[in-house]
Amino acid sequence: NAHAFKTPIATISQSIEPLRRRLPEDDSRGRRSLQLIEQSVARLDALVTAARRMDEANASLVNAPHERIDLTSLIRTMLTTYRDIAAERDIVLQPQLAEGCRIWAGSELMETVIENIVENALSFSPQGGKLTVRLTRERREVVLTVEDEGPGAPPDVLAKMFDRYVSYRPMKSDGAGGQHFGIGLWVVRRNVESIGGTVGAENRGAGGLRMMVRMPLAE
Repeated sequence: NAHAFKTPIATISQSIEPLRRRLPEDDSRGRRSLQLIEQSVARLDALVTAARRMDEANASLVNAPHERIDLTSLIRTMLTTYRDIAAERDIVLQPQLAEGCRIWAGSELMETVIENIVENALSFSPQGGKLTVRLTRERREVVLTVEDEGPGAPPDVLAKMFDRYVSYRPMKSDGAGGQHFGIGLWVVRRNVESIGGTVGAENRGAGGLRMMVRMPLAE
């Protein structure tokens, strides 16, 4: 279905430029109409991509591989890819990772969880702020905590943050100018719950947001 939708979307996009060249420079109404068409096509294309991601997320949980993985090592390796991104925005990335935190999960499944949570926190972090990624062991659980110094979220958003199509962007926090449709954190919840874990979010007293993922410890 995604491929079927992409073809007419691409055709519309390619047809906009010839129309723009034929419009007189002083036809402000016509140019505004083309601009609206272009923006709507871009949003439609992003929605199709988001829908495909949702289906892929569901499919990946069918017979998903579960193996004993060292979450400490996985997170440490993945955070190296974010150091340059954080440095460019003058964000201090602070890993605090307890050794030997092992869980039963699929490596790709957990990579998706970590990517979505860390990238979400980076997108909200102000220039010069700190982003803390903490991994601890609490009794029979492994707890991943990611804290940023962004604007946080109102209570009504916190209650549904991990639902589909919920996206809260009170400021232009995404340096890449990306579109957000509330899919990433929904995928996080689906993946975490598939291995018997839970995920939640709360505002920090000092400002910013705290996300916590609790997963069963692999003995």
